[in-house]
Amino acid sequence: MKNILKELLELIKNNKSILYSAVLIFSIPAILFASSYYSLGQFEKNFNHLIQTKGILIENVFVAGLSEEGDNLDKIQEKIYQIAIENQDVEELKIVEISDSEEGGKILASSNQNEIGEVSVDPKEFLAVGFAEGVAGIVSEDGMRFWEIVKKVQISKDQSAIIKVKLSLSEIDEAFQRSINRTYWAIILASLILILLVTNYVRLSRYVLMYNKIKEVDEMKDDFVSMASHELKTPLTAINGYLDLLDSAKKKLSKDEKHYLDNIQISSTRLKALVEDILEVSRIEQGRISFEYSQVSISEIVLRVIDSLSPKANEKKLKLFLTNQLAENEDSVKVDSKRFEQILINLIGNSIKYTQKGAIEIIISRKDHKIGIAIEDTGIGLSSSERENLFGKFTRIRNEQTSQIEGTGLGLWITKQLVEQMKGEISVESIKGKGSRFFLVFEEFKKK
Repeated sequence: MKNILKELLELIKNNKSILYSAVLIFSIPAILFASSYYSLGQFEKNFNHLIQTKGILIENVFVAGLSEEGDNLDKIQEKIYQIAIENQDVEELKIVEISDSEEGGKILASSNQNEIGEVSVDPKEFLAVGFAEGVAGIVSEDGMRFWEIVKKVQISKDQSAIIKVKLSLSEIDEAFQRSINRTYWAIILASLILILLVTNYVRLSRYVLMYNKIKEVDEMKDDFVSMASHELKTPLTAINGYLDLLDSAKKKLSKDEKHYLDNIQISSTRLKALVEDILEVSRIEQGRISFEYSQVSISEIVLRVIDSLSPKANEKKLKLFLTNQLAENEDSVKVDSKRFEQILINLIGNSIKYTQKGAIEIIISRKDHKIGIAIEDTGIGLSSSERENLFGKFTRIRNEQTSQIEGTGLGLWITKQLVEQMKGEISVESIKGKGSRFFLVFEEFKKK
């Protein structure tokens, strides 16, 4: 946990924008809360005002009817019941006689029949006698709020009394509380989402920093490989020059000296191939390979490659030949001729390398305006698991049959990259112990 906090503080220190973003993000729920609280406050205020107006209206309606009923308490009581039934929020409605004593007056009529005839002890009833407009306000009882109006009224020509109307505010309080609770949950949920977003943002920022560092290291690695490879070429050229000089004096060397010289030449050739392959990989990865496209005849290049690789095939007594299923001038594609020749040398050279007896056949064919070049051999073949990573970097098939075969494991990776960059396709089919078939596909070139 300490390490995470340390990384987070370091990240914020190096990226001040994260801190600004966090402040802006967390201001959203704060603004949401303030806005919601203000809106709910206004809602409560308006609803309270509505209840007050309703209480005054009930009082006025009731008072207006008193003059008609006179001092008929039964009719007044009936009217009180009717108002209480029609208005569910009427908690209390009663008529109390005026008393000069603070001990209260007798209840003449009430929405609560059980208290009729009892003495009502409420200081506001005593105070209301002295105020023409009466006394009104919000009162709390047992954790509940009520809007209460107490006013002196004339119930007949000769008699005055106190009318008391109490309306419950529980409905608005419950609605307000529900709204507050919903607001709280909404703010909590919004805060959690924002925390997740900030966390994800921090994580992504870490990944971006990590990616930039990896990219920087990768570029340094590419530069080092490129520099080292170029530096290796210089002494290799000198070594090969001396080997050529020694080769002309080979007759004068003893048997052991000839053996040592041959080993040096083999190692030099192997190292030269490795350096060339690494340089090629570096150029491909850095996008420094340029292609010069032109119309080329596949059969011409294949024949040229066959001619250059025939000595190797003859050494192993392998038959190397071309089968062209297309007519002359019908096997044209638009590629870089040098790169295309390099691809064929890699593939045909591999077939010769991994074939001990039999033949290597190159077949040129056409299908759906595409020209295919198949390189089929009768070599050791590949299993399905060996085919999966065949075009991977530094991938080599290692078994008893291949232990003595030299290679860098980069040739097929380079070949695949060159084929795809020239908008071609490459695939392989193989059966263990029967041979392999590499297949190249390029768009047919047609003159407009």
